[in-house]
Amino acid sequence: LLTLHHDTGADLNTQKSFIDFSFEDDNTNETPQVRIGAEIGQNANADSQEKEGSGAFVVYTNNAESTSGAAGASLVERMRVDYRGYVGIGTASPGVELDIKRTANAYPLRIGSQTGQGRAIVFADVAGTPTKYNWLVGSQYNIDNAFEITPSTAIGGYTFSNPGLLVSTSGNVFIGKTNNDLANAGLILRGSGEMLLTRAGDVANFNRTGSNGVVT
Repeated sequence: LLTLHHDTGADLNTQKSFIDFSFEDDNTNETPQVRIGAEIGQNANADSQEKEGSGAFVVYTNNAESTSGAAGASLVERMRVDYRGYVGIGTASPGVELDIKRTANAYPLRIGSQTGQGRAIVFADVAGTPTKYNWLVGSQYNIDNAFEITPSTAIGGYTFSNPGLLVSTSGNVFIGKTNNDLANAGLILRGSGEMLLTRAGDVANFNRTGSNGVVT
């Protein structure tokens, strides 16, 4: 067990204690490149003895702005695990278990995989005895080049083989089916403005022609 003790010499009030990681060679550069540490309190609040016993783990990285000297304003907190276990990326006051604040990118979260593999998020009932179906939301999981929403095949299960809703790259939407096979029951919404209700080979076709909608 290693204990790093920091006696502030004053009342505890959201002080921080750090470990710096500095790398240098024959040239000059800003340091440190990385800083990790601990912050007292509950995300900038240590106004009681109880809160003084709380703390967060913080991670700083340096986006250097010069070629020498101590890192200044470019050494910024990027991530923290707060007193509740909430993780904040780009925010020092996370409000949920994983809180990501966009800073520069148009999309702050990217989920990817190797070519040809599915990319998905699972919403699961993680109770000791699940009572709900799990749901998968993702792309390229069951059908190539398509976005899907798929329930598990069993309560609390992790087999997702029958998409409930599918959106193809052409803009077609399939509900209860995964292709244009008219033999299977379901609904097809085509990007061209056509809607087909299918059941055992029977088709109800709702199609818009000209300025008026017609049923065929």
